[in-house]
Amino acid sequence: MSNIRVTKEYCVNFYNLVLEISKRDGFSLITENDNFIDALKQNKIVKDYLINSTYNLLCGAIEDGDEDFVEAALYIISNANEPYESWNLCLCKLLLNVNHYRHEDIISELQRLQNKESIPYLITAINLKPRLTYLDYDDYGSYYKKCLWALTKIGTQEARNAIESFVASEIPELSREANYRLSKFDLINVTNLSEYI
Repeated sequence: MSNIRVTKEYCVNFYNLVLEISKRDGFSLITENDNFIDALKQNKIVKDYLINSTYNLLCGAIEDGDEDFVEAALYIISNANEPYESWNLCLCKLLLNVNHYRHEDIISELQRLQNKESIPYLITAINLKPRLTYLDYDDYGSYYKKCLWALTKIGTQEARNAIESFVASEIPELSREANYRLSKFDLINVTNLSEYI
């Protein structure tokens, strides 16, 4: 997530909170000397614990309106570099929350994870855009393009149907992008050639 700037302080604070939770829960497999990202590469128990803790902390950060904390958590998720199911669910729920400004970053992460469970959330996110007033400047449909590209990368028939459902949209930029993605859908998912992106 190259367009997100994350302070070292917030990442450290985030990890320390997970450590505190682990101690409270009597979870001894994590120590102060562990690196958060390195810990994600350990055994499944450690992974699951850290993922669930991250999810809970992220939801709390959204509720508290702590934008910097959300940013740090998204950084950790993107650098974990593995398509954990819990990451996907966490990101999907955050995508539909209007109390932050990271929707496009979340869509990019969902594109990377390519999980078919994201499809209904991406559909809802497309319909959510009018409520995201901080994106009022987006007259060229870049938000819609990101959502539709994520659906294209998922590549299932359900994803294709979702794109097709927006072809007749009364929103010109959405209809235009849906038409374009639909015209490239089969080619991209068969050949995966970058020149057609």
